[in-house]
Amino acid sequence: MSGKKIKVAVIGIGSIGVHHARIFSELNNAELVGVVDPDIKKAKRIASKFGCRAFKDHSEVLNLIDAATIAVPTTLHYQIANDCLKRSRDILVEKPMTSTVKEADKLIAAAGRKKCLLQVGHLERFNAGLSLISGMIKKPRLIESMRLSPFPGRGADVDVTLD
Repeated sequence: MSGKKIKVAVIGIGSIGVHHARIFSELNNAELVGVVDPDIKKAKRIASKFGCRAFKDHSEVLNLIDAATIAVPTTLHYQIANDCLKRSRDILVEKPMTSTVKEADKLIAAAGRKKCLLQVGHLERFNAGLSLISGMIKKPRLIESMRLSPFPGRGADVDVTLD
């Protein structure tokens, strides 16, 4: 890769989006241009923390970036991702990709036409607990898990089986 930094924005700065903003701000090959959230006070607070600009709407930042992370409620994924692809922006969209398979298929086709990267983030793949036990289990026959912490109150816009 050349010395050019990839200009990125994080769209949606809830509990997951803040992590994306933090990580982008720490990468040597990326420039966090901005964070986007309809709660502009929150966006300004997070932008100040990570040394970037705050935006209220994703349309304000699309001409300034090469790529975006989309970490908004799932029901908004399709529209925002489609807007990014119309401007030929690469995308990392948090899981689930969209609310429906039809919407996902449309995004995949659009990304192909525009020759854009379209990646779905599966954060749990990097869960420290899963990494720890994966080396202990050779050939699982049954895996049962139970949530022991309180429900975080986010991601309730789609059914848990879709998420």
